[in-house]
Amino acid sequence: MPSELYVDGPALDLDEDEEHTLLISNDTFSGTVRMNGVEIQDQNWDILWFTGGGTYDEYKPLPSDNWHAVMGSPWGEDSYLIWHIDGDSSWSGGEFQGTINGKDMDYNSYSETYLGGLTIDEGDVVGTYDGEGNWQILGMDAGVSQVDLQFGGRFDGDFSYFDTGPGEMVDSDNPSSHLSGILGGTESLWAGSPYIVMGEFNNPDNYKLWTEDNFLQGRTVDGGSFLGVIGGINNSLKGFLYALYIRPDSPRDILPETCIQII
Repeated sequence: MPSELYVDGPALDLDEDEEHTLLISNDTFSGTVRMNGVEIQDQNWDILWFTGGGTYDEYKPLPSDNWHAVMGSPWGEDSYLIWHIDGDSSWSGGEFQGTINGKDMDYNSYSETYLGGLTIDEGDVVGTYDGEGNWQILGMDAGVSQVDLQFGGRFDGDFSYFDTGPGEMVDSDNPSSHLSGILGGTESLWAGSPYIVMGEFNNPDNYKLWTEDNFLQGRTVDGGSFLGVIGGINNSLKGFLYALYIRPDSPRDILPETCIQII
Protein backbone atom coordinates (compact mmCIF):
# COMPACT_ATOMS: atom_id res chain seq x y z
CA MET A 1 0.00 0.00 0.00
CA PRO A 2 1.30 3.54 -0.70
CA SER A 3 0.79 4.48 2.94
CA GLU A 4 3.47 1.90 3.87
CA LEU A 5 6.16 3.71 1.86
CA TYR A 6 8.04 5.47 4.63
CA VAL A 7 11.38 5.02 6.42
CA ASP A 8 11.30 1.90 8.59
CA GLY A 9 7.96 1.01 7.02
CA PRO A 10 7.09 -2.56 6.04
CA ALA A 11 7.36 -1.88 2.29
CA LEU A 12 11.00 -0.70 2.30
CA ASP A 13 14.16 -2.78 2.48
CA LEU A 14 17.09 -0.51 3.45
CA ASP A 15 20.58 -1.97 3.02
CA GLU A 16 23.18 -1.31 5.67
CA ASP A 17 26.31 0.64 4.73
CA GLU A 18 29.00 -1.40 3.00
CA GLU A 19 32.48 -0.47 1.84
CA HIS A 20 33.17 -0.90 -1.88
CA THR A 21 36.31 -0.32 -3.86
CA LEU A 22 36.45 1.95 -6.89
CA LEU A 23 38.89 0.52 -9.45
CA ILE A 24 40.24 2.77 -12.17
CA SER A 25 41.24 1.46 -15.58
CA ASN A 26 43.43 4.37 -16.71
CA ASP A 27 45.79 4.35 -13.69
CA THR A 28 45.22 8.07 -13.10
CA PHE A 29 43.06 7.98 -9.97
CA SER A 30 41.76 5.46 -7.43
CA GLY A 31 39.86 5.39 -4.18
CA THR A 32 36.96 3.94 -2.20
CA VAL A 33 33.29 4.76 -1.81
CA ARG A 34 30.66 4.02 0.80
CA MET A 35 27.35 2.85 -0.63
CA ASN A 36 23.74 2.55 0.53
CA GLY A 37 20.72 1.04 -1.18
CA VAL A 38 16.96 0.88 -0.81
CA GLU A 39 14.23 -1.10 -2.57
CA ILE A 40 10.53 -1.81 -2.30
CA GLN A 41 10.12 -5.38 -1.13
CA ASP A 42 9.15 -7.97 -3.74
CA GLN A 43 10.01 -5.58 -6.59
CA ASN A 44 12.73 -6.11 -9.20
CA TRP A 45 14.50 -2.74 -8.99
CA ASP A 46 16.33 -0.58 -6.44
CA ILE A 47 18.23 2.68 -6.03
CA LEU A 48 21.81 3.01 -4.79
CA TRP A 49 23.82 6.03 -3.77
CA PHE A 50 27.42 6.48 -2.71
CA THR A 51 30.04 9.02 -1.65
CA GLY A 52 33.78 8.64 -1.43
CA GLY A 53 37.12 9.83 -2.65
CA GLY A 54 40.76 9.05 -3.17
CA THR A 55 43.90 10.26 -4.84
CA TYR A 56 45.12 10.89 -8.37
CA ASP A 57 48.56 11.30 -9.90
CA GLU A 58 48.99 15.06 -10.06
CA TYR A 59 52.05 14.66 -12.31
CA LYS A 60 50.03 12.99 -15.08
CA PRO A 61 47.59 14.82 -17.38
CA LEU A 62 44.06 15.09 -15.96
CA PRO A 63 41.50 12.64 -17.42
CA SER A 64 40.26 13.75 -20.85
CA ASP A 65 36.77 13.73 -22.38
CA ASN A 66 36.76 9.94 -22.81
CA TRP A 67 37.94 8.99 -19.32
CA HIS A 68 36.68 5.67 -18.03
CA ALA A 69 36.58 4.03 -14.61
CA VAL A 70 35.45 0.67 -13.25
CA MET A 71 33.82 0.28 -9.87
CA GLY A 72 33.31 -3.20 -8.48
CA SER A 73 32.91 -5.19 -5.32
CA PRO A 74 31.59 -8.44 -3.89
CA TRP A 75 27.97 -7.82 -2.84
CA GLY A 76 27.56 -10.75 -0.46
CA GLU A 77 27.93 -14.49 -0.86
CA ASP A 78 28.16 -15.37 -4.59
CA SER A 79 27.06 -11.85 -5.52
CA TYR A 80 29.00 -9.15 -7.37
CA LEU A 81 28.55 -5.61 -8.67
CA ILE A 82 30.52 -4.19 -11.62
CA TRP A 83 29.88 -0.66 -12.91
CA HIS A 84 31.43 1.24 -15.80
CA ILE A 85 31.70 5.00 -15.30
CA ASP A 86 32.20 7.07 -18.46
CA GLY A 87 33.15 10.72 -18.32
CA ASP A 88 30.79 13.26 -19.88
CA SER A 89 33.66 15.75 -20.20
CA SER A 90 37.28 16.21 -19.15
CA TRP A 91 38.32 17.08 -15.61
CA SER A 92 38.44 20.88 -15.55
CA GLY A 93 37.79 23.77 -13.21
CA GLY A 94 38.07 21.48 -10.18
CA GLU A 95 35.05 19.35 -11.21
CA PHE A 96 34.12 16.26 -13.24
CA GLN A 97 30.98 14.27 -14.05
CA GLY A 98 29.99 11.03 -15.74
CA THR A 99 27.37 8.33 -16.26
CA ILE A 100 27.05 4.83 -14.81
CA ASN A 101 26.27 1.69 -16.79
CA GLY A 102 26.69 -1.64 -15.12
CA LYS A 103 25.32 -4.87 -13.76
CA ASP A 104 25.06 -6.75 -10.51
CA MET A 105 24.42 -10.47 -10.35
CA ASP A 106 23.88 -13.03 -7.63
CA TYR A 107 23.87 -16.82 -7.76
CA ASN A 108 21.78 -18.83 -5.28
CA SER A 109 23.11 -22.35 -4.83
CA TYR A 110 20.66 -23.25 -2.05
CA SER A 111 17.22 -22.88 -3.64
CA GLU A 112 15.82 -25.46 -6.06
CA THR A 113 13.57 -22.93 -7.81
CA TYR A 114 15.42 -19.58 -7.71
CA LEU A 115 19.02 -19.44 -9.03
CA GLY A 116 19.57 -15.69 -8.62
CA GLY A 117 19.16 -12.59 -10.75
CA LEU A 118 20.87 -10.07 -13.02
CA THR A 119 20.16 -6.35 -12.50
CA ILE A 120 20.91 -3.64 -15.06
CA ASP A 121 22.12 -0.40 -13.43
CA GLU A 122 22.10 3.18 -14.77
CA GLY A 123 23.04 6.40 -13.00
CA ASP A 124 25.20 9.53 -12.72
CA VAL A 125 28.25 10.78 -10.84
CA VAL A 126 29.67 14.21 -10.04
CA GLY A 127 32.95 14.98 -8.35
CA THR A 128 35.61 17.50 -7.41
CA TYR A 129 39.41 17.58 -7.35
CA ASP A 130 41.77 20.00 -5.63
CA GLY A 131 44.83 20.15 -7.90
CA GLU A 132 46.95 18.57 -5.18
CA GLY A 133 46.17 14.91 -5.84
CA ASN A 134 42.84 14.48 -4.00
CA TRP A 135 39.34 13.91 -5.40
CA GLN A 136 35.82 13.30 -4.07
CA ILE A 137 32.76 11.78 -5.71
CA LEU A 138 28.99 11.44 -5.27
CA GLY A 139 26.85 9.09 -7.34
CA MET A 140 23.28 7.84 -7.64
CA ASP A 141 22.06 4.82 -9.56
CA ALA A 142 18.82 2.99 -10.33
CA GLY A 143 18.68 -0.75 -10.82
CA VAL A 144 16.18 -0.35 -13.63
CA SER A 145 15.31 -4.02 -14.07
CA GLN A 146 16.14 -7.43 -12.67
CA VAL A 147 15.78 -10.68 -14.58
CA ASP A 148 15.90 -14.10 -12.95
CA LEU A 149 18.75 -16.38 -13.98
CA GLN A 150 17.78 -19.41 -16.05
CA PHE A 151 21.08 -21.10 -15.27
CA GLY A 152 24.00 -20.36 -12.98
CA GLY A 153 27.13 -21.76 -11.40
CA ARG A 154 30.25 -20.91 -9.45
CA PHE A 155 33.96 -21.71 -9.38
CA ASP A 156 37.14 -21.12 -7.37
CA GLY A 157 40.62 -21.03 -8.88
CA ASP A 158 44.17 -19.77 -8.79
CA PHE A 159 47.02 -18.47 -10.93
CA SER A 160 50.03 -20.34 -12.35
CA TYR A 161 52.94 -20.02 -14.79
CA PHE A 162 55.17 -22.26 -16.90
CA ASP A 163 58.70 -22.59 -15.48
CA THR A 164 61.03 -23.07 -18.45
CA GLY A 165 63.81 -24.47 -16.22
CA PRO A 166 62.28 -27.82 -15.24
CA GLY A 167 59.67 -27.42 -17.97
CA GLU A 168 56.60 -27.67 -15.76
CA MET A 169 53.61 -25.70 -14.56
CA VAL A 170 53.97 -23.99 -11.18
CA ASP A 171 50.90 -23.07 -9.11
CA SER A 172 50.98 -20.11 -6.76
CA ASP A 173 51.73 -20.98 -3.14
CA ASN A 174 50.98 -17.43 -1.96
CA PRO A 175 48.12 -17.70 0.58
CA SER A 176 46.67 -14.38 -0.62
CA SER A 177 46.46 -15.53 -4.25
CA HIS A 178 42.93 -16.53 -5.23
CA LEU A 179 40.25 -16.42 -7.90
CA SER A 180 36.51 -16.95 -7.47
CA GLY A 181 33.44 -16.14 -9.47
CA ILE A 182 29.92 -16.90 -10.62
CA LEU A 183 28.38 -17.51 -14.03
CA GLY A 184 24.82 -16.98 -15.17
CA GLY A 185 22.44 -16.33 -18.04
CA THR A 186 18.88 -15.04 -18.30
CA GLU A 187 17.78 -17.26 -21.20
CA SER A 188 17.63 -21.04 -21.53
CA LEU A 189 21.01 -22.74 -21.67
CA TRP A 190 19.60 -25.20 -24.19
CA ALA A 191 18.81 -22.33 -26.60
CA GLY A 192 22.43 -21.19 -26.63
CA SER A 193 21.99 -18.30 -24.21
CA PRO A 194 24.91 -15.88 -23.75
CA TYR A 195 26.26 -15.79 -20.22
CA ILE A 196 28.09 -13.41 -17.94
CA VAL A 197 30.99 -14.17 -15.59
CA MET A 198 31.65 -11.97 -12.55
CA GLY A 199 34.12 -12.48 -9.73
CA GLU A 200 37.14 -11.32 -7.83
CA PHE A 201 40.82 -12.18 -7.82
CA ASN A 202 44.15 -11.36 -6.23
CA ASN A 203 47.33 -12.17 -8.15
CA PRO A 204 50.21 -10.75 -6.09
CA ASP A 205 52.86 -12.68 -8.06
CA ASN A 206 51.48 -11.56 -11.45
CA TYR A 207 51.32 -15.13 -12.79
CA LYS A 208 50.10 -15.24 -16.39
CA LEU A 209 47.60 -18.13 -16.45
CA TRP A 210 44.46 -18.83 -14.43
CA THR A 211 42.17 -21.83 -14.08
CA GLU A 212 39.59 -23.28 -11.70
CA ASP A 213 40.71 -25.59 -8.84
CA ASN A 214 37.89 -28.13 -8.78
CA PHE A 215 35.61 -27.64 -11.80
CA LEU A 216 32.94 -25.06 -12.51
CA GLN A 217 29.62 -26.51 -11.35
CA GLY A 218 26.12 -25.24 -12.07
CA ARG A 219 22.50 -26.01 -12.79
CA THR A 220 19.43 -24.79 -14.66
CA VAL A 221 15.96 -23.82 -13.45
CA ASP A 222 14.38 -26.74 -15.32
CA GLY A 223 16.46 -29.37 -13.52
CA GLY A 224 19.53 -29.65 -15.76
CA SER A 225 23.14 -29.44 -14.60
CA PHE A 226 26.59 -28.78 -16.02
CA LEU A 227 30.20 -29.29 -14.96
CA GLY A 228 33.29 -28.01 -16.72
CA VAL A 229 36.69 -26.39 -16.78
CA ILE A 230 37.38 -22.68 -17.15
CA GLY A 231 40.64 -20.80 -17.57
CA GLY A 232 42.54 -18.15 -19.46
CA ILE A 233 45.28 -15.52 -19.43
CA ASN A 234 45.91 -12.86 -16.82
CA ASN A 235 46.54 -9.85 -19.09
CA SER A 236 42.85 -9.32 -19.91
CA LEU A 237 41.28 -12.29 -18.11
CA LYS A 238 40.12 -13.61 -21.49
CA GLY A 239 39.55 -17.33 -21.49
CA PHE A 240 37.45 -20.31 -22.42
CA LEU A 241 34.89 -22.62 -20.88
CA TYR A 242 34.31 -26.25 -21.80
CA ALA A 243 31.57 -28.13 -19.97
CA LEU A 244 29.49 -31.28 -19.96
CA TYR A 245 25.79 -30.97 -19.32
CA ILE A 246 22.76 -33.14 -18.61
CA ARG A 247 19.40 -31.82 -19.77
CA PRO A 248 16.20 -32.59 -17.88
CA ASP A 249 15.28 -35.03 -20.65
CA SER A 250 18.73 -36.65 -20.19
CA PRO A 251 20.68 -36.36 -23.47
CA ARG A 252 24.44 -35.90 -22.86
CA ASP A 253 26.50 -33.43 -24.82
CA ILE A 254 29.39 -30.95 -24.69
CA LEU A 255 28.92 -27.19 -24.59
CA PRO A 256 30.63 -25.52 -27.58
CA GLU A 257 33.81 -23.57 -27.06
CA THR A 258 32.75 -20.10 -25.97
CA CYS A 259 34.71 -16.96 -25.16
CA ILE A 260 33.89 -15.61 -21.71
CA GLN A 261 32.04 -12.30 -21.65
CA ILE A 262 33.91 -9.97 -19.31
CA ILE A 263 31.84 -6.86 -18.58
